[in-house]
Amino acid sequence: MTIDDPSAVSPGEICDLLTTLPSGRRWLGILTGWRGRGKTTWCSALASVARARGLAVAGLLSPGIFDTNSLPVAERIKLRIDLVDLATGYSRVLATPGDPHAEGHGMRWHFIQETIAWGNAALSSADAADLVIIDELGPLELTHGRGLTAGVELLDEHRYSCAVVVIRPELVAQAQARWPEAVVLTVPAWDDE
Repeated sequence: MTIDDPSAVSPGEICDLLTTLPSGRRWLGILTGWRGRGKTTWCSALASVARARGLAVAGLLSPGIFDTNSLPVAERIKLRIDLVDLATGYSRVLATPGDPHAEGHGMRWHFIQETIAWGNAALSSADAADLVIIDELGPLELTHGRGLTAGVELLDEHRYSCAVVVIRPELVAQAQARWPEAVVLTVPAWDDE
């Protein structure tokens, strides 16, 4: 099975693809979309659908935690970013607001090194899963060579059967150059799953 329309693929279609892959064949999807478009929500739905079909899921989600005051959703303030281990369900705080100049990577987040180490340990053992989800590999990993480097290694070394990695739009060309076999998926409608 192939993905005919990468802009409309659902979590169920990815699971269908996974179950039809010939033995030893790998598949990698790059899920992209602008901030706030639902990439993490889509990945969470993918993990749920895969588990419901009896598939082993591993990897990481990085949901943003927002101020829940009465502001419209588009105006809510992101308070932190968590990291969720999909194999265990455990989560830890990954990042809190920080000074872009003090952090040495130009982003407005302070990344907690203990959580990054914990996430790298989870990714290092993710290769036995039927589906690996990595939400996300960004400038920290692809530009600065820091952060969730075990995820980059897992993809570089092809230690997965089926994997979906979240990459922000401005880094997709770089990711495609690194993983030319990847299919680029945009955040689709997925609420029918």
